[in-house]
Amino acid sequence: MSYNTIWNIRSMAIFFLKNYRKSNAFKYIFSLFLFISLLMATLSIFFLRSIVNEFIPNSIKIVHYPTPILEDIYNFAWGSIAIYLPVLAASFFGSTSISSDIESKNIYHFMTMPVSKEEYLLSKVLSCYIASILSVFLFVAVQFIVYLIIFKSLPNISFVNYIFVVLLIILTDTIGAMAFSSIVKKGSYSPVGFIVVFLLITNIVSLIISGMTSLDGGFIITNAQRVAYLIFLNVDPYFMVYTGSLSGISLNAELLSIYIQIGYTVVFSFILYSVFLRRGEIS
Repeated sequence: MSYNTIWNIRSMAIFFLKNYRKSNAFKYIFSLFLFISLLMATLSIFFLRSIVNEFIPNSIKIVHYPTPILEDIYNFAWGSIAIYLPVLAASFFGSTSISSDIESKNIYHFMTMPVSKEEYLLSKVLSCYIASILSVFLFVAVQFIVYLIIFKSLPNISFVNYIFVVLLIILTDTIGAMAFSSIVKKGSYSPVGFIVVFLLITNIVSLIISGMTSLDGGFIITNAQRVAYLIFLNVDPYFMVYTGSLSGISLNAELLSIYIQIGYTVVFSFILYSVFLRRGEIS
């Protein structure tokens, strides 16, 4: 990749990011995530004991729980909310990125500049990805600060794992949303349409696969992301129903879910690139 290509991608990505920062979508997502973060902070600081009691079966409830259990359940509770944030951010930034430019005719302006379609597309991906990261990491930053307040110590190494998993999930969801944006014709329909496809249809497909065949629905993206988000916490997300144990899921399950997500990212990238280049509006 030449210096000129890197410069073009960087310059256009900064331009797109500035537009995102001024947009209503960014203000809405930022405000929504801030509200969710403050709500979770209030619940964690003042009602952590009540939250823990909801997770611990009656048969093993005690007066004082060990700190590691409190930390695990704290992270589990925050992670259970955080699982939905990347797709929300991606739906507002990524799912309108291509279709809105085509609908508003802005893309013609960029195509007359000395930049290639690939450079334009990469700069769009980069700007959407960073905008989604900034939004989601508002929640993660509040989670980190509240952790310091409650436990008066730094999170363990699993929190670093958490950060990398979050980055991967945001990338997968962003490129998936952009691939969806490259297909649809109306930018105004994209956010709702992507959320419906991503959350509703994929989960229905997972239920059908699990219920009618002997195959595991874990390769569905929503399932893979759920495992990748929660496994590192060393808390089995199904212990309340099945095992009554706080033992974590195996590392192999986490790695498998990460591989599945990487596979989805590759597929989404191929769809995005192929469909974008073949749209008649930009040919």
